[in-house]
Amino acid sequence: MFITGPLSPVELSELGAYCRRTHVVALSVTWAGLDPQALATILNGGLPELEALSLSHNDLGDEGAHLIAQADLRGLTELALARNQMTGAGLRALGDGPLSASLECLNIAFNPMEPGAHAKLCSLPKLEELMLRAGGSVTSEVLRAWTASGLLGRLTRLDLQETNLTDECLAELKVNPDRLEMLSKRSPAARQ
Repeated sequence: MFITGPLSPVELSELGAYCRRTHVVALSVTWAGLDPQALATILNGGLPELEALSLSHNDLGDEGAHLIAQADLRGLTELALARNQMTGAGLRALGDGPLSASLECLNIAFNPMEPGAHAKLCSLPKLEELMLRAGGSVTSEVLRAWTASGLLGRLTRLDLQETNLTDECLAELKVNPDRLEMLSKRSPAARQ
């Protein structure tokens, strides 16, 4: 189910109930101006059969990430939260919650992550696709943590464009060439 644009409070309430009643497995609500209160209305009662959730281009912030981390989304394997003003606090909430055990695909591109915040991704044991484009600086320390945890070896898709990768970071970028299908790492300096 794909929804783009603003929803009224009644529509928000009906959306969650409709998804539970009809066993929706994929839900995309983008550019809808969702804030944490609106998200709470949709998630009220949980969506345990949902497998893919895209909430990109909204106003969820860290509070929205906390709500997602605490909701009954036990079937969720794909989560897109691009452009939601989420920081490392929101990422830590996702990594500490029950979702961390099931997420296979995570898109947190264009969120203002502080350096070092991406290390929390090590706690996602099934993660195979990661989109971080313009999501703050990825440091060499983070890449070493990803390597040590096995995360870099599991990834099939990785977007690190515009994450301020230095030459030192590129030296730490040890991916599994037999597994990786897509690696995007061009930095702003590389375009010059």
